[in-house]
Amino acid sequence: MQRLHNQVIVITGARSIGAHMGAKFAAEGAKLIAFLDIDDEALNKAITMVESAGGTAIGYHTNITDPNAVKDTIKKLYEKTNAIDALVNHAGGAYPKAGIENVHNLSELDANTWDVSIQLNLNAQYYCVAAVLPFMEQQHKGVILHIGSVNGNFALGFPAYSAGKSGLHSLNRYIAVEKGRYNIRSNILSPASIKTEAWELRIKKSPNVLKTVEAYYPLGHIVDYEDVNNTAAFLLSDEAKSITGIDLVLDAGLLAGSASMIEELTQSKL
Repeated sequence: MQRLHNQVIVITGARSIGAHMGAKFAAEGAKLIAFLDIDDEALNKAITMVESAGGTAIGYHTNITDPNAVKDTIKKLYEKTNAIDALVNHAGGAYPKAGIENVHNLSELDANTWDVSIQLNLNAQYYCVAAVLPFMEQQHKGVILHIGSVNGNFALGFPAYSAGKSGLHSLNRYIAVEKGRYNIRSNILSPASIKTEAWELRIKKSPNVLKTVEAYYPLGHIVDYEDVNNTAAFLLSDEAKSITGIDLVLDAGLLAGSASMIEELTQSKL
C-alpha cells in the first residue's frame, strides 16, 4: 500500500521543494495536498505538479506570517476535509523578500532584516503549528514536519535565517514532548545545499558556484529534490511511527567534517 494513503497534508510554501514534495506525497497516495502561499503563480504550478502525479491539490492564498490568516485557512480546510493528517512547515528562506539577497554576516545585519527573517523562518512556523494542533488533538493523530536547514546547526552565513532555523529545534522538541500523548509526532528535516530558486542570485555571480560547493561534501554531491521527497515521505508515514523530536540532517556528510580540512590540519593525505 502507498505510504501516505488517504492523507490530507498541508504544505506551506508552494515553490521548489514544496511543490516537489506535494507531487511525491500524491504519488504515495495522499488524498489531498493543500498548499499555503501568497504567490498565486506558485500555487497554480504546484497544483499542476500534484495533478500530474495523479493526486488532488488545492491552493490557499495565505500569508503565513499573519496568525489570524493561518488560523482561518486551516479552519476552512478542516471544515472541507474533516481531517488534517500532516503539516509540512516548508515556507521560509534566506531571502525573506523576493529578489533581495539577505546579508551574510552580523556586521551588515540590521534590525529590520533580523525581524523579517525571524518572522518568516520561526514565528510563521509556530502560527501554523498553533492552527493545526487543536484539530490533530481532536482526531488524536497527526504529524508535523519542519523543513529546517544545516544552517540551524552550523555557521554557514545568513545569521538571521540561521537563528530562525535553529529556533525550530526547541519548538520541535516541545511539540514532541507535550503532544505525544495525542499521538502527534514532530520532526525536523534539515537539508544542506540544494539547487532551488535561492541559488539563482549566487549562480549569476559565479556560474560554477555549485561545483565549488560540492567539494566540501564528503559524498561529493549536493542534495537533490528526490532526497528530500523520499525522506519527507518516510517521516510522514507510519514507517516512522516511533520517530519524534529529532532533527534528521540530510547533508551528504557536510556536518560530519571536511576531508580537505583534516588534510590541512594533519598535513597528510586521507
